[in-house]
Amino acid sequence: MFNSPVVRRLLLVLCVSSVLPCGSSASQDNLVRDKYPSGKTRTEYRVDKEGKKHGSYVEFFESGKKKVTATFVHGDPDGQWDEYRDDGHSWLRKKYKTGTIEELIRLDDKGPSYQVLFKRDGIEIGPPGSKTNDPAFPLSQNMIRTRIPEIEGTPMDVSGENAKLKYEEPYSLTAPHKPGKLKREYLEDALRHLKAYRWLCGLTTDQELDDGCIDFCQHGAVIMGAIKELTHFPEQPADMDKAFFDKAYKGTSSSNIASGSDSLRQAIDMFMDDSDSTNIDRVGHRMWCLNPRKKKAGFGEVEMWICEWSVDSSAEIPRPDFVRYPAAGYFPVEYFHSHAAWCCSVNADKYTLPKDEKQIKVKLWTLDDEYMIKDEIPLDYFHKNGNNLIFRPKAAAEGNQPRRPGPRVGYDWAGKRVLVYITGAKQQKVDAPIFYVVEFFKLKKDEKKPEEPPPAEPTEDRPK
Repeated sequence: MFNSPVVRRLLLVLCVSSVLPCGSSASQDNLVRDKYPSGKTRTEYRVDKEGKKHGSYVEFFESGKKKVTATFVHGDPDGQWDEYRDDGHSWLRKKYKTGTIEELIRLDDKGPSYQVLFKRDGIEIGPPGSKTNDPAFPLSQNMIRTRIPEIEGTPMDVSGENAKLKYEEPYSLTAPHKPGKLKREYLEDALRHLKAYRWLCGLTTDQELDDGCIDFCQHGAVIMGAIKELTHFPEQPADMDKAFFDKAYKGTSSSNIASGSDSLRQAIDMFMDDSDSTNIDRVGHRMWCLNPRKKKAGFGEVEMWICEWSVDSSAEIPRPDFVRYPAAGYFPVEYFHSHAAWCCSVNADKYTLPKDEKQIKVKLWTLDDEYMIKDEIPLDYFHKNGNNLIFRPKAAAEGNQPRRPGPRVGYDWAGKRVLVYITGAKQQKVDAPIFYVVEFFKLKKDEKKPEEPPPAEPTEDRPK
C-alpha cells in the first residue's frame, strides 16, 4: 500500500509538516512559508537538512510588502539584514558574520540615523558611513574598577574630631589674620579625588600642587570665613592689612569657591555636580575642574569655606574634541549625582555651533542590548553657554537629591544605556551630528544574597 504515489506524497507532507510551525508549509525543495491567518505569506525561507534556516529569508507585512530581508547559514544570520517600515522605507540595516552582529545602521527618519560598528575590542558609533576611530567605550568596566582605587588611594577620614588632622598650622579669622596651613597629605588626598573625575572624562591626571596657588587659596578661605560670605570679590575688612587682603582677593577671584562643605573631597563633588538653579546655566565650577589644560592645583579651607585654584591653563596640550560629563562609555554612578545636569563642551576649533541655541537639538534615548532605541528620555532643561551644551533629563530633575554626596533617592541611572544625539553642529559648514553612548554601572558589584536554607524538618520539639 505504501507504493501508491498518492500515499507516498501524503506521508512526505506529514513528515515535513511535523517539524514546521502551525501555518507553515514546505515543498520538496526545502522552501518554507509561514502564513497569516488570512492566508497571506508571513515569512518565506529555506532550510537545510536539519531544518535550520539556510539561504535567503524574507518576512512580509500582511499587505504583502517586505518587512525583513536577510540571509542565513545553517541557522545563523550571515551577511546583510534589512528591515523596512510598512511604507517601504528601509529603517535598519545590520551586518552579521555567522550569527554575530558586526555593524548596525539605523536609517529611520523617526529617530536619529546612526551607525554602530561592533569590534572585538569594543564598538564605535557615529553617523552612517562614518569611519570614526573613537571607541564608544574607551574604558572597560574592569579597567575603571581597577584604576579608580589606584588613583583615589585611601581617602583621609577628617570627619568629626578628625577634622583637626587637616591642619599643620592654625589660622586666624581676626586681626592679626593668619592663613594657617593645610597638611600636604590632606591636599594630596583632595587632588587625587579631582584626578579620578578627570581620568573618567578622558583628561590628563598629571596636575601638581603649587605652593603659590595653595597660599592664595588659603588666604581666600580665611577672608570668606572672616566676613562670613561666599564671594569671588570680597571687600577689604577694616582690620585686615592690605598685603593679606590682596592675596585673599586673588585667591577667591581665581578659584572655585564653596561653603557648607565638610572636606575638600566633598567640595570637589559639589563643584562637579554644579546643577543647582544658580549654576546650571554654566556648570562653571565643573568645567574648571575639567579644564583640559589644567596643570597647577591648589586648595584652601577654613571651617566650611573652601577655595580650589581654577584659572590655570598652563599645560601645553591639544584640546580634545569634546569634554563630556558624564563621559562617553562606561561611567560609574558613584561619580555622578543622579539629579545632575549633563554637559558636552565642544572644541571650537573643530566644530561650529549656531549662535541661537534653538537651532541645536539634544535628544536622549535608552538603548537595548543591540544598541537599538527603546524610549526617548525627555529633557527638563537645555542651555547653550558658549560652546558648552548643558541638558538635564526630566526624570533626574524630579528626583529629590541633595547637592552634596548622600543617599541616592532620585533617579537611578545604574544599568541604564543612553544614546546622546546632538544636531546643529557643523564641520567646515557641513552638518556634523554628535553621537555618544553613556552606560552607567556600579563600581562595587552587587553581592549576591546567600540562598536561604530550606525550612527545617519538623521535630518533636517543633510542631508540624
